[in-house]
Amino acid sequence: MTPACLAQHTSSKLSGRRNSDKLEQRGVFVQPENYLEGLLLFSRYAFPCAKEEWDDFDWLKKIVEKKCEPNGWLLEYRFGNACKSYVECGLCRESGYKADFSRESVAFHWRYHHEGKTPVSIATVLEVSREMAMVISGSKTFWVSNPFKHLLEPMITSVSVHNNMIIETIE
Repeated sequence: MTPACLAQHTSSKLSGRRNSDKLEQRGVFVQPENYLEGLLLFSRYAFPCAKEEWDDFDWLKKIVEKKCEPNGWLLEYRFGNACKSYVECGLCRESGYKADFSRESVAFHWRYHHEGKTPVSIATVLEVSREMAMVISGSKTFWVSNPFKHLLEPMITSVSVHNNMIIETIE
């Protein structure tokens, strides 16, 4: 199943059914309750790889800034390799998640199965300065940007970093 299927999905809430297993057995994609959160998180993880010269760059930026709803076909169009990797890995039982674009499965994929040019690292915040933070991951200390304005507390907050950008805080 690819994000192209997202436009044709059937929500268990919309159909009034809660029996998503039967729908999935028939090949119908069932949207999880936190589907839009998952698409937003996927957008944020993919965004550091966006190119400013793309004609839809401003639209992508509005999505990650929560100024408009995430769009599955745009993600597939601009981040096809990341979408393909997410779906293929989610279809493999050993991966530990299902490719349903829930917030949990998206976070799990990017943190533990992303194999792009720039890996995702889990880090602890050491210092906060305006829209930047110094973090430590393993034995490496480095500055990263905080474009999504997460509330960060030094020595308490753990974050997920992709391409020197804080993508999400981790509880």
